[in-house]
Amino acid sequence: MASITRCRNVLKRVLFQRSEFVGQYLSKEDLIEAAAAANYQWRERVWTPVQTIWTFLLQVLHPGWVCREAVAQTLAQQVAAGTPAEASPDPSA
Repeated sequence: MASITRCRNVLKRVLFQRSEFVGQYLSKEDLIEAAAAANYQWRERVWTPVQTIWTFLLQVLHPGWVCREAVAQTLAQQVAAGTPAEASPDPSA
């Protein structure tokens, strides 16, 4: 059985190289389905629940990061993927 530290390090290393790797195990559809099963309601916003969870995951995988760094990385990944970054890089509410 793999240790949590080893899994975290693998995810951390791979996340920047191939974020779709994580998506195979935790897809947008999986997250939306889980939210619906829990009767979670949300409004369509720039920061969707899926995007928020992915950004939080980035921050957790990089313990030294503050929220601002995770937000910046998420926005950079969107731009690199050809999706215009509509959100502000300011992590405050």
